[in-house]
Amino acid sequence: MKRNVQIWIGFLVMGCLAVSTAGAQSKAVVAGVQAPVWLERDGVKQPLQAGASLAPGDRLYTGKNARILLNMPDASTVKLGEHVKFEIRELNAAPADQPFRGFLRVLAGAFRYTTSSAGKSRARELNVQVGTATIGIRGTDVWGRSGPQQDLVCLLEGKIEISREGEPAVPMHEPLSVYTATPKKPADPLSMIDTPTVQALALETELTPGQGVMQGAGRYRVYLYLDRKEAKIRHRLKKLREDGYAAEIYTTSVAGETRYRIVIPYFATIDDAAAAGAQLAKRYRIDKEKVEVGEI
Repeated sequence: MKRNVQIWIGFLVMGCLAVSTAGAQSKAVVAGVQAPVWLERDGVKQPLQAGASLAPGDRLYTGKNARILLNMPDASTVKLGEHVKFEIRELNAAPADQPFRGFLRVLAGAFRYTTSSAGKSRARELNVQVGTATIGIRGTDVWGRSGPQQDLVCLLEGKIEISREGEPAVPMHEPLSVYTATPKKPADPLSMIDTPTVQALALETELTPGQGVMQGAGRYRVYLYLDRKEAKIRHRLKKLREDGYAAEIYTTSVAGETRYRIVIPYFATIDDAAAAGAQLAKRYRIDKEKVEVGEI
């Protein structure tokens, strides 16, 4: 059983490393999203765009069935699930010969932090606060969730230390060990979970190919509506952006007359664009003939 667990974790980690290319960057970069997702910066909330760079003070939010994938400056990835509130408090991309320092807060929802093989040798002083618990990360793979009833942290690989106000620090070094804490009560003793449970948890923070994934280099678009009146399109655009979709206005010509459309760009595949178009048509009750997908 233990051997099977180790093999499964190995494949899981390899899958995460395939999307991490953050080693040379100086900021956190949004590598992929599934909308609706938002960025709050300087008190202004707007839809989060794939490919965007993030800075200390930024807050990220996700809606139903939404996901965010971040490439971090320390050659790691952060994955966020649905209904997440996440904040970057500190991000200090120091030279390679100095520790990388950061402080992240998971205010609600599920997250996963994974260090790539290239980044494991990098010294880091990174803390991730999950509800009332703070994880000291020095290079590892860890999954956690912050909720009103319970905060949970599951170690997948490596070593971490969890601290909580008024309680002694708890070291964790065994794969599949779990830390749980209930507000206003002492943390529970460490426990273990099985592989199927971890697989189910991991899916909560994974992008789902073919279901509306957007990336900075995505080559496909969804087109919504078509109207002569720019004001009408702008009203619809405002609603979409408030709802967490990074939509834009696109102009075209029909029989020599200008028409206005809404476009949502950067879908990873044609299947992702088609799935998003179908979801948007259903949500906003748009006629199918007014929803199209195409390549940029």
